This record gives sequence, C-alpha cells and structure tokens, in this order.
Amino acid sequence: MHELAENDSGMKEQACASQISQEVIESGLKVSEPTTENKNVQPSPSEFEDKCSSFICGNPDAQTIHGIMHLFNDTSKSCENFKSDLVCMLAVPTIFNLTDILGFLSPYKYNINGIRIVRDRNPHTFMVLIRFENEDLAEDFYINHQDQPYNTLEDSICHLAFISSIEFGKTEVHMKSLAAGPLIELPQCAVCLERMDENTTGMLTVLCNHTFHCECMSKCTTCPVCRFHAVPPEQSSHSCMVCGNTEGLWLCLICGYVGCGRYEGGHARGHFERTNHTYSMDVEQRCVWDYIGDNYVHRLIQNKADGKIVAVQDQDGILEEKFESLTLEYSYLLTQQLESQREFFEKKLLFVEQEAMERIAIVEGEVQKVTQEKDKYKDKYKEVEAERRKLEKKNEEEKKKFERKIEALTGKFNALSKELSDERELNKCLQANQKEWVSKVVASNKSLLAAQERHAAETQELREQIKDLMFHLQGQATINSSHMKEDIRGGDMHVVQGPSNENKRKSPRKKK
Repeated sequence: MHELAENDSGMKEQACASQISQEVIESGLKVSEPTTENKNVQPSPSEFEDKCSSFICGNPDAQTIHGIMHLFNDTSKSCENFKSDLVCMLAVPTIFNLTDILGFLSPYKYNINGIRIVRDRNPHTFMVLIRFENEDLAEDFYINHQDQPYNTLEDSICHLAFISSIEFGKTEVHMKSLAAGPLIELPQCAVCLERMDENTTGMLTVLCNHTFHCECMSKCTTCPVCRFHAVPPEQSSHSCMVCGNTEGLWLCLICGYVGCGRYEGGHARGHFERTNHTYSMDVEQRCVWDYIGDNYVHRLIQNKADGKIVAVQDQDGILEEKFESLTLEYSYLLTQQLESQREFFEKKLLFVEQEAMERIAIVEGEVQKVTQEKDKYKDKYKEVEAERRKLEKKNEEEKKKFERKIEALTGKFNALSKELSDERELNKCLQANQKEWVSKVVASNKSLLAAQERHAAETQELREQIKDLMFHLQGQATINSSHMKEDIRGGDMHVVQGPSNENKRKSPRKKK
C-alpha cells in the first residue's frame, strides 16, 4: 500500500510539473524563457532591497523548480510609482505554518485570486506570493500590513514588496519517483473534489506545486496528495559536532551526541563504533535506529541488570501471533465494513434510481403539459398573426387615404399661400396709394379752406357794398320825399364819428 501511494504521488507530481508553466501564466505572472544567466543567478546579500531574489519550489523527491523574482527595490518612494497586483511576503519565519499564514491573510480572503508558497535561500524562512484582484487591493494590503507584526505573540515583522515579474529557469526532475504514463491532473481540488476557479474562489499552491482551495487547506499542515510539507518546516538549530552539517542529523539516545548520517559524513556511526552506543534517533523523522540489528526499533525498554536501553525481544513468537491475530481481526473488520458499505450504497443507488424514475415521470408530465400549452399558444399566435395582418392592411388603406387628404390639403395650402401673397402685394399697393391720396386730400382741404376764406371775405365785402348801396338808395328816397329836397340838394354832407354806430349811420345835414 505504501509503494502504491508513492507511485500515485509521483504520477500526480509529474502531471503537476507538466502544467506548471500554464499555472504560472493563468496566475498572471510574467514567465520568460530560461537562459544561461538565469540558471546560475544567486541572490544578493540584501534581504528586502534587491532588484531580484532567487527561489525554489517543488518536492525534492519529485521535481524542483528554480526561479528569479524581480522586485521593486525603491521602498522610499510612494507605492503609487510601482503599482502591481502581485505582492510578495519576504522572509516569513518557518515557525509559522499554513494555518497562521491563511489567518494573517483572512481579511482579504475574498479579494485574493492566488497564493503560492516558495523557498528562499535561507533555510529558516520562506516567501509567500499573493495575487490580488486588482492593484488597488494590493496597495491597500501593502499600506496596512507593511512592517506590522504577524500576531501579538511573536516579534516577527511582515515585510512586503511589489513584484514586477517572475522568471522560471532550471527544472530538476527526479525520475526515480515518477511513474510512466500520459497522465494529466484534472483541475480539481483534491480535498473537496470541486473544480478550482480563481475568479470565484482563492487558489493556494503549496510548496510541492499542488493547488487547492484556500478554505480546504485552512487546517492542513501537509499536502493531501503527496504528504509533503505545505510550507517549509522549521529547521532544527542542531548541527553535526564534527563537520557542522545541518542535514541528515542523528541524536544518540545514550549521551545526546549529534552527528550526521552515513550518507553525509558518517559521524553518527563513527560515534557508535567508538562508544558502542547502539541507538540513535533521526532528528527530523523521530525514528530510532539500531546499529547492531541494522534496522529501525519501535519499542525500547531499560535493562534491569545494567540499566542500558535495549529493544523488546520477541519471546516464543508472542508478538508474531499478536500481529497475526490483529491482522485477521482488522481484515475481518475491514471485510465487514466493506460489506456494510456495499449494502448501504446499493440501497442508496436503488433509492436514487426510484427517485430518478419519479422525477422522470414528473418531468414527462410537465413536458406534456408544456407541449399542450405550446400548441395552444401556437394557435393563439396564428390568430394574433392573422389579426395583425388585417390591422396592417387596414393601416395601409388608412395611410393611403390620409396621404390623399394630405395632398389635397397641401394643394389648398399652396393656393391659399399664393392668394395670401397676392393679398399682401395688393395691401402693399393700397397702402402706398392710401398715402398718396391722403396727401392729396390734405392738399385739397387746404385749398378748400383758402377758397372758403376768400369767399367769406368777398361775401363780407359785397355785404358792405350792398349795405352802403341800400343806405344810399334809402337816403335818396328820403330826400326826394322831403319838402326840403331843394335845400338838401344844394348842400354838402359830412360824416362825423359818434359814440355809437347809429350816430355813424346818421350823417348831419349842413346847409350852406
């Protein structure tokens, strides 16, 4: 079973390795072709102000990918000068596990499209790449969390930097752990078996390059597929007491001596040969090795005679019998559980079939109803269509009638407009003639007044003459009838002005 699990893990690792470039492209990272310079570039000694930083990701037993991350190194300027939706958490201590990282990012869990865990050159730290939905959210995260502690219990400070581009270079594949066969890993979360869509759910790529939902990995410490560490584990501060090596260390259970394994420097076995201390424990895996028996020991007891630690011996095959009995018991329990599971799923399958048949019958009834309604609406549609055509025909006739009326009215309008223009011209002419006749009437009135004045003057003059003539005739008749006519005829008449008009009319007579 263990070998099958390893083979399955290897196959999935191979599938993941074949799709790593596509994942990076979908994550919005800028990937460039590997060059000779990129493969051998080493990071600068500075931790947070370098233009580039190398990283490694992948399971060392399956595949490791080397790359270079280009960062914005001018941290003194405002972050508006180098906006990006990619942010890197630098130098994250290995004391923080995946749960701590997701808890730290929880305020932005609905605004994060992807998270990737990678190693850096320091064995006690790692880096977290975060891709946000847009640049504004990345800027808000940078402003609120730059130089802030991860939690209130630790003194570690969060260091952030914007990412300009990422280059993936050298890839190391260990063929001993890869299985043959054209296998492709489906884009599904291995925990919940749901499809992974970065537009709706945040995606988390752990250290071994396997991708899951962030919610599914919130309580996991290892990869559910290959059982590799989700984040780089906390490195031990121990080192070999001879060569100072920090990998493959073994701890002597007798005296506490720390030495490297036989595949490194072999100082732990040298200690056994010198001191005859039989048992050593692997610092990382916590497994005890027996140098005399040349195998792992799982149970140790203390000898009462000399007080030494020895392995438990199998007396009269008791342990073997117990193991066989336990094997049989577990086999029986497993068979029983499998049988109960088979019965359960058969009943569930039968129930699902019955429910499906009932639903099919209901759906068929609904389909029949819908078909009948469709026919009914089809007939209604035909009626409505016929009525629509009638209305269209009627509208056409009315339209033609109105068009004829409009033409007649247009002709009348044009005629009236012409008559109006003629009337206006005539009115203008009449107005001009009116002015001329008014001037003539004024002139004739003036001449008439002058004639009337002359006539009145002539009439007055004639009246005066007639009056004088009448007066003369009256006076002559008076004289003729008078007995003194002879005296009067020989005399002269003088007119003297008097106080009244009567005196003027009576002229005194004077005799000579």
